[in-house]
Amino acid sequence: MEDDTNENPLTGSDILSTIFAIENGDFSTNKTDTNQEDEFLQENKRLKEQKLCRICKEEDANIAFLPCGHLLCCSDCAPAMRYCPSCQEYVRGTVKTWLV
Repeated sequence: MEDDTNENPLTGSDILSTIFAIENGDFSTNKTDTNQEDEFLQENKRLKEQKLCRICKEEDANIAFLPCGHLLCCSDCAPAMRYCPSCQEYVRGTVKTWLV
């Protein structure tokens, strides 16, 4: 009895081609990969927008408000905030943050 599980086994050249495509960023080898790439691009855009200042939408948010801890504003907009834009708690202090 023959084993039919490997009707079309991958060859060494198939594996190497796939590795080179991944290294070169070529993920659009078929329709499913293109859809997945679009989903990744949309999620990447959403994540970049989430880290923007909620006031000016130009700089990354880098000031955390105390005591609530919300990280919503850039260093240019934060000094004008007396109350947290998210929870409306009185801002008693700020902490500059860095994302690395």
